[in-house]
Amino acid sequence: MVGMSDDEVLNLPGWGVPNRITRERKPREWREEWSYGSPVNGERRLHFVNATLVDIVDAPSSQQVASVTIQ
Repeated sequence: MVGMSDDEVLNLPGWGVPNRITRERKPREWREEWSYGSPVNGERRLHFVNATLVDIVDAPSSQQVASVTIQ
């Protein structure tokens, strides 16, 4: 999937329009982060540089709880 264009990702079944898009302009490139899901239930973030997918990050939900056993 990495290397696909933003248009290709939009047209993939199960992806479509993200919940949030963050854009940043840098010298000679545009960076975008597309977020699917929510911080509460877990997010998947797609990172684009110049409209090409370069990374996919799965962020855990904010409700995950760590457990510790003390003996």
